[in-house]
Amino acid sequence: MRISLLSLLAALPLAACTGKGDDTGGPDAHDSTNDTDSHLGACGAYMSGVGSVLTYSFTAASQMTGTSVVTFTSLDSASGDAVFTSITDIASAQYTSSSTTIQNMRCQADGIFDLSSTTDYSVVASGTSFGGTTETTYGPPMLVLPADVAVGSNWDMSTDGTTTDSNAGSSTFSISQTAAVTGAESVTVPAGTYDTLAITYTPSSGDPSHAWIAAGVGTVKSDTTELSAAH
Repeated sequence: MRISLLSLLAALPLAACTGKGDDTGGPDAHDSTNDTDSHLGACGAYMSGVGSVLTYSFTAASQMTGTSVVTFTSLDSASGDAVFTSITDIASAQYTSSSTTIQNMRCQADGIFDLSSTTDYSVVASGTSFGGTTETTYGPPMLVLPADVAVGSNWDMSTDGTTTDSNAGSSTFSISQTAAVTGAESVTVPAGTYDTLAITYTPSSGDPSHAWIAAGVGTVKSDTTELSAAH
């Protein structure tokens, strides 16, 4: 159960908002490839500025309700190190959970890489409450998105890692997965309508998953979440 939650959180920091929108708070549909932001640095066209805040809601397909609020907390312009904070509240038929994740990523000339994360969580399941802290590191860092991403792009997201949980101890894991941009699509979510690139993630075993990313914004939709507000 906790692994599923962490997998969800790992996908969210790609998203960030431009601060542009209509009077209802949702952004107008526009091609933001040429938008400028003094904090973008090496993070590329699919990341916005420090201080941006996005709210995600869970789709019916996820069989969960709740929200995740992601804040682009800081960016070191010299190293490219970026920090995101995600506050997530989930309810399902099996459990409820609340968590705060600090995710460390690095923006380099060749793309955005996932380095590590720390999650403080609390869960109620079958009438039992528990909580703890999980720390995850990737080695080598996992390529989340190449800098020159476009229709037809594909890349390897394979890596190894270590997870240390205050309740369960330490364990190692391996990720074997590729990603490919399969096309360009217009996507409408509660936050607005966006011109996006559609990405399919294909693991070495199991079913593929999908996400839609917009220039100057980041992830606006996945199989289980959609962007409901951007500030």
